[in-house]
Amino acid sequence: MVPNIESSSYPCAELNDIRVRRYFLLHMHQEDFSVNINDIHDVKLFMEHAYNLAKKLLSEYGDEIASDEGHLKERVIKIAKQFLNQKLIPISHFEWLKEDRSCYYTWLSIRCYSYQLPNGTSYFPYINMGLSNQAYNSQERFDLIISFFDLWQISNSEKIQYLDRLKATWSSNLLLKPFKWLDRKNTELCDWLYDYLKKYCQECNGSTTFQAHIFNSANKLALQINPINTDEIYHLIYALYDTLNYFAINNLNDKLNKAYSQYKFRKKNKDKKPLNTYLTKETKAKLEKLRTHYNNRTLHDTLDLIIRQAYDNTIINK
Repeated sequence: MVPNIESSSYPCAELNDIRVRRYFLLHMHQEDFSVNINDIHDVKLFMEHAYNLAKKLLSEYGDEIASDEGHLKERVIKIAKQFLNQKLIPISHFEWLKEDRSCYYTWLSIRCYSYQLPNGTSYFPYINMGLSNQAYNSQERFDLIISFFDLWQISNSEKIQYLDRLKATWSSNLLLKPFKWLDRKNTELCDWLYDYLKKYCQECNGSTTFQAHIFNSANKLALQINPINTDEIYHLIYALYDTLNYFAINNLNDKLNKAYSQYKFRKKNKDKKPLNTYLTKETKAKLEKLRTHYNNRTLHDTLDLIIRQAYDNTIINK
């Protein structure tokens, strides 16, 4: 029998940390307890699990101590402190992931991370943990990264080494400041750039010339994501960019500069129609003087202005 649980609070501060409660349930699952990950949100149900675990661990000392409420509670607190201090990476190691770009990049990277098992097969820890492949904002991506490192059954030193490698790789991206002209509130521009990047990546993916050099699994994962709003489109634009390698980025930058200039030109002239005509030298000279008179407007703008003025002053418009 476990103690009668009436309190709606946990017996120690450590258990207020959802990471500790999740690790409790992971440990219990390994000890063949029947638990559900969602039980971390129910204080009473979680504490029943925790007391059952403590009772099993104390049973080696005899039935009397294992059934004593005080000893069970003391053991639960001791386990919680041990998990927090020895089994979980300190949250400070994840501070750099609070930035949107680094968070997205890391989430994509851990999803496709794999290593070979002794039998020669590839093992994908993220996939085998059953973690979600969907995240609708930076906070959800951050939480999934934390869950991945908490649930990964390797030593803390190995986890930290891998996390540090990701950080070192990401640090090179900090030197890149792409899309300074991109306004995240400009839906039309974000949509245009996102579509352009997707098309660029897809074309390269199908090219035998570029495929081996440009693409990696993280970039392919980014291509499969369907952003739910403009804010997520904005973040995914950078995720697509950040998961390309150096050669791909240089190739993209050259093409994108030209494409963006064409985009601006088309947008600026969206409501304009071309006019092809011939003028005498005398009329052309007068048009140049008018252009100077009107503060050096372009010939197109000067013609547009004087035609409007003439139209407004004619009897046709009266």
